[in-house]
Amino acid sequence: IGQQLDAVDLAAMTEQADLMRNPVGTNCFQLTEFQPDEYLIFDRYDDYWGGVSEIDRIIMRIMTADASLAAALNGELDFGRISSMNPDDIAMYEEAGFTVEQIYYNSTQMMTVNNSNPLLSDKRVRQAFAYAIDRAGIVENLVYGYGTVANQPYREGLYCRPDDADMNLYEYNSAEALRILTEEVGWEYRDGVMYADGTPVEFTLIYPEGNVARMNSAPVIQEQLGEIGIGIELEIMEFATLGDRCAAGDFDLALQAQGPNDPNLRAFYNDGIYNYAQYYNQELDDLFVEAMRHVDQEEQATYLKQAALILNEDMPSIYLYHWYDGRFVANDLAGVQCTALTNFYQLINWHFE
Repeated sequence: IGQQLDAVDLAAMTEQADLMRNPVGTNCFQLTEFQPDEYLIFDRYDDYWGGVSEIDRIIMRIMTADASLAAALNGELDFGRISSMNPDDIAMYEEAGFTVEQIYYNSTQMMTVNNSNPLLSDKRVRQAFAYAIDRAGIVENLVYGYGTVANQPYREGLYCRPDDADMNLYEYNSAEALRILTEEVGWEYRDGVMYADGTPVEFTLIYPEGNVARMNSAPVIQEQLGEIGIGIELEIMEFATLGDRCAAGDFDLALQAQGPNDPNLRAFYNDGIYNYAQYYNQELDDLFVEAMRHVDQEEQATYLKQAALILNEDMPSIYLYHWYDGRFVANDLAGVQCTALTNFYQLINWHFE
C-alpha cells in the first residue's frame, strides 16, 4: 500500500484513475471488474484473514430506483436500496417475498444556504424561511411519513440531540415569516412580492436529479417561499455538478444532505472542507473542538447539545427533515446487517439458505 500511495500527490489523488479502479483493500471480496455507470464485480478473496465467505461473487449493479424495483420483481436482484419509501413500492417488494428493513439515517436533509449572499447573511432571513416551509407536510406527503422534522442536525435517539423544549421548532407559519422579514429585517412586501432596497427578492434553488424526495421537494419550497413574495427559480442538475457548484460557492440555495455518522460536524462549519454554507461562528467551532477531546458520550453531549442549539438559532442552512431509507433483502439471503454507516456490515456472514 505504501509503495502505491507514496508517489501520489494528495491533491491529485482523485485524478489517479488506475489507483481508484484497482483499490487496495482488506475485505473478504476483491474488485475484479468495473464498468463505469453499469456494474462492479467482486470475487471472493480466499486469503481473507477473517475466514472464507460462502458466497463466490457479488455483482453490484448501478441503476435508477425504478429499474431496481423492476429488476427485483423479476428475480434479478437479491439486495438493494429503496430510496423512496412509497407504500405502494414497499408492498410490491413484500408481495414478491422480500424483507424490507428500515434504516434511520444520522444525516439531515436540508436546504443549504449561501451565507455569503448579502440577502441571506442575516439569520432572521433564514429563520423566516424555516417558518415559511411546511416541513411537516414534506415529511408526511413526500417521504410518506418515514422521517421527522429537523430543526438542527441531530435526529431523534442520538445522545447529543437537545430536547424540543430547549429549541425553536419553527412550526409552519407563513404569517410569522412575513412579520420577521418586514418588521425585523426591514424588507417591503407589496402586491405579493417581497422587496429589499426596492428590488424584488429572488434566488435560484439547485437540486440533483435522481433523488425523488429532493426533486419533489423543490417545487413545494418554490411555491411556499413564493407565498411570502420570495421568487425562486429552480435548476436541476447532476449530483456531481451540484457538489462542484456548492464547493465553488456558485449558488444561492441547494437541496443536499448533511452529516456523517460521527455527530461531530466540524467539517461542515468554519474552516471545514464541506462548509458550503460559508457560515462562520467561533463559539460553535470551539464547542466541536472541545467535544473531540472527550471519549465519553455524556461528556461529548454536553458540548454537542450546545452546538446544536446555536445551529437551531442561527439556521445557517434550513434543516428540513431526518429520514428513513429502506433495504430489500431476498428471503433466502441471510446474515445481512444494514446500518446507517454501511450496507455490508459483517459481509463475511452473508449466505444463502
